[in-house]
Amino acid sequence: MGLSATAARAEAFVGGGIGLTWMAPTVAQDYMDSWHRDNYGAGRNCEVLDCNTPPTESGALKLFGGYRFNPYFAVEGFAANFSGFGGSADDGVSVSAISSIDISTLGVAAIGMYPFSSRMSLMGKIGLHNWSAKGNVDLVDSELPGSLTASFDVSGAGQMAGVGLYMEAGDSIAARFEYEIFGVKPTGNELMIGFFSVSVMYRF
Repeated sequence: MGLSATAARAEAFVGGGIGLTWMAPTVAQDYMDSWHRDNYGAGRNCEVLDCNTPPTESGALKLFGGYRFNPYFAVEGFAANFSGFGGSADDGVSVSAISSIDISTLGVAAIGMYPFSSRMSLMGKIGLHNWSAKGNVDLVDSELPGSLTASFDVSGAGQMAGVGLYMEAGDSIAARFEYEIFGVKPTGNELMIGFFSVSVMYRF
């Protein structure tokens, strides 16, 4: 993020990173919960059943650029792609679901820094993002005839936040290690994406 613990000058920065993301709950679980409510009532859900809902993970990429005003504050714009989210859910009784989803997002964030050495700082951020999601889900219920196959192509706005560590590796190069959370609603209900990333950035 271009904030040096020692430098006082303002500067711009650009960078990119890769990482691992996970989603909770999964789209498959969210559809299964809705199926329970619509067909069996509120009393049948994963809070009372022995559901198998493993977390879903995916690789991710992000690009960012922004401006550092002083050693403690910066703003940035970012783009990220969370592709290839799979997902499965099984209620242990009769319902099972499988989902697949790709999500991309564009956003802005305000970043605060706390320098604790000449080249390292803690960082925190909060921001807004516009997301788009494409995916599908297949659900089967052995107690009811037929099955559900649904696809979606939706977009919306949400909030994000993150924490991390900033480390300078030279006069112009730095690295960031971050954990960020993005709120999205591809099914109409709030789902959370966790994103751990390692980034390299250039300051100028």
